[in-house]
Amino acid sequence: YYGDKRGLLQEVISRGLGRISVAAREALSAPASLEASVRSFVGVLFDFSANNRDLLRIIEDAFRTRELGSFDVTQDALSALAGPLLVALRRNIEGGQRAGIVRSDISVESLILLGFGAIMYRFDLAESLLLAMGFPERKDVDLRAEREHAIQYVLAAMRPQPR
Repeated sequence: YYGDKRGLLQEVISRGLGRISVAAREALSAPASLEASVRSFVGVLFDFSANNRDLLRIIEDAFRTRELGSFDVTQDALSALAGPLLVALRRNIEGGQRAGIVRSDISVESLILLGFGAIMYRFDLAESLLLAMGFPERKDVDLRAEREHAIQYVLAAMRPQPR
């Protein structure tokens, strides 16, 4: 028993974000190459987004409505659990830029923002918007193939461009 809605929300968000936090931290610390790092981290983010759509809606709703209780709980959990991951991700990308294996004509912030958006919003808003605009409905989505496509998409975006 959690006492109130705030306690329940805290538990739901902390558990959900705790799972991705551990998996993503392992993904960022293990691989040595750009491809291995991207493959591991994007895979974790993709799988989390695919399997936790309801949690992502709760988080998005908290930020959209800015209702005091849910916003504070969500922001605190994200700061504690995802904040350190962003620091590590940023450090990895900056190191890749210095080494010349990650493109430097796009800022670290943009690479992170656009990469996250391409993966997370695919499971939330993108599919609905495309359907509304007349994009054909996809009947049998192969998430394993799409996961690989997301990895290749992010890798292509991060690699230095030929001059």
